[in-house]
Formats: sequence, C-alpha cells, structure tokens
Amino acid sequence: YHTATYVATHGTVLVFGGFAQGRPLCQLECLDVVAWRWSVALIAGIEPQPRFGHSATLVGQDIIIAGGCTGGHNHKGMGSDGHELDDLWILALGEHPGELMHWTQIIVRDPIPAHAMQRCHSSFVAGHKIIFLFGGPSHALSNAVTSFDVRTKKFGPEPTVLGHAPRPRHGAVVAKLDDSTAIVFGGWSWLEMGDVHFVRLVGCNDVETGPNGSRTRGVNRVEGFERLMLPFCQVYKGWIIRCTLGTFGLAMIACLAAWCIKISSW
Repeated sequence: YHTATYVATHGTVLVFGGFAQGRPLCQLECLDVVAWRWSVALIAGIEPQPRFGHSATLVGQDIIIAGGCTGGHNHKGMGSDGHELDDLWILALGEHPGELMHWTQIIVRDPIPAHAMQRCHSSFVAGHKIIFLFGGPSHALSNAVTSFDVRTKKFGPEPTVLGHAPRPRHGAVVAKLDDSTAIVFGGWSWLEMGDVHFVRLVGCNDVETGPNGSRTRGVNRVEGFERLMLPFCQVYKGWIIRCTLGTFGLAMIACLAAWCIKISSW
C-alpha cells in the first residue's frame, strides 16, 4: 500500500508511505538504480501525515502525493480503521540528483469532490491534469472519476463517462499508453477483479457511442484535455483466456517434445 515512483532524470525509485506493524508510514526511501543502494531521504518542509493507499504522480520535476488513509491496515471486508484523506502535497525533486527535496502542501481553492482521493485510488497524468479514479474503504467503494489541474490548483467539473463504467473498486492498476489512452486493470470489489478497461480521454464536439464502446467524431483536442470525457470500454475477456490457454498449450507441447526426445535417447 506504499507508492514507488521511478524518476529517470535522477536514476532513483522513490518509495513513500504504506503501513507496517499496524501503523501508517510517512518515510521516503530512495533506491539508486545505478549503484543499487537504498537510503532514507532528508527532506525540507513540513512532511505529510503518515498514510497508505495514496497515489504518487510524477509531473515534471515534482511528485504529487494525493489522499490515502491514516489507518494501519486494510482488511478487506473486515472493517477499516483510520480516516480517508483528501489532501495534496508536492515533493519538489530539484533539477539534479542529490539536491535537497522539499515538501509543500497544495492549497486547493475550491471544494474537493467527495471520493476523489480515498484509500487505494488510482491516478495518471494527462497534460497538466491528474486523473483520479476509484478508491475507498471496502464498505464504500467508488468508481468516481475526477481531474485536478496542477497549474490552477483546482478540481474540474465531474467528467462525462461514456460507455459502461467499471464497477466500484479500489487497488486498480493504471498504465498510460499515450496522451489520450490508459488501461485500467483489476483491483478489489468484494472479490479480486481481473477485468481490463480502456480509458480514452477526448475533447470533442460530437461523440458517437456504439455497442463495442465509444467512437468520436470531430475531435477537438486541446492541451490538458480541457473538455474532458472518459469513455470506458471493457476488453474482451476471452482474449485473456485464449492467451492463457495458448501459453499453457505451448508449455504442454514443449514438455511432451522433451519427453519424447528423452524416450528416443534411451
């Protein structure tokens, strides 16, 4: 329930938060991927409250730490401790490796949307905005989608979700493919999920929705996706099943061939 952020310009992986022995953490640890050496970072400024289930999004030379929970465990379906957080922090990394990092809390100018940054939410960056998805304690899971503008320090209006939105969950993994597309995989929603969804970010004047998801016409892309829409379309699960069976079949053929070769050598 910690975060690990790779910063290519510094050659480090920064690990923050999580919990251990029933207590949330606020320590920042650095892994030097050149020397393969761990160290505990010294950071100026007032540090955030200890937490787990937060997100850490790299924006330029800053990491934005968002939300999470103050509890010391996340026993799914067995009650929750701590409280949900909705604060945002900037960890300024500096231009060069070895510079002193600095914590600064972001003062959000407008009300923060409910469920935006609860425990185990997911996030990814799109232009100068951070997209927050899902999250929440086991008794109040969410499939909400919100966006935060890093430049204006404001949350945008709730985006229009087209297509079939995934069921509420937390702990989903999000991988960004390009400036307008990300993939959401799995998570927990009273059972371990194995579904895959595309998230397409488009600014458009006209949207056509079909049975296999959404297609856009007259696309009017603007920097940072000012007119934000997120069509969801679930990937055909049979593809995953076929790939799994295909891999298993190839493994069985390889084992059978090796066995036949061994028999013939006798």
